[in-house]
Amino acid sequence: MQTDFQTSVTLRAPGRLHLGFLDPSASLGRRFGSVGLVIDGFETEVEFGSATADRISAETLEGVAEIERAAAHMHTLRRRSGRHDTLHLRLLRVLPSHAGFGSGTQLALAIGRAFAHWHGLM
Repeated sequence: MQTDFQTSVTLRAPGRLHLGFLDPSASLGRRFGSVGLVIDGFETEVEFGSATADRISAETLEGVAEIERAAAHMHTLRRRSGRHDTLHLRLLRVLPSHAGFGSGTQLALAIGRAFAHWHGLM
């Protein structure tokens, strides 16, 4: 994918499936737990780059639907980290929401990790 950024950070977070509880009766000594599977090639992909003004954009219709959620994540990250550089966050690909693939979690993790990487926090 072509980018206008001179410097950028791109991060991918794969879709996943959770296959239920392993031991709901706690007969094995643990009440909760599940098996999760990564779905190769089915992912959320975000890109951070420098900007003269804050901006969040999306490359797909699914991404457009997630701009508000992405903005909330950015607000939280900035408030908690104290980092307020102007940035352009591009939602290159996002998982379909409310379809059981962990779209909300993967979006939050991708944005958080890319933000931390961009600011040298990791």
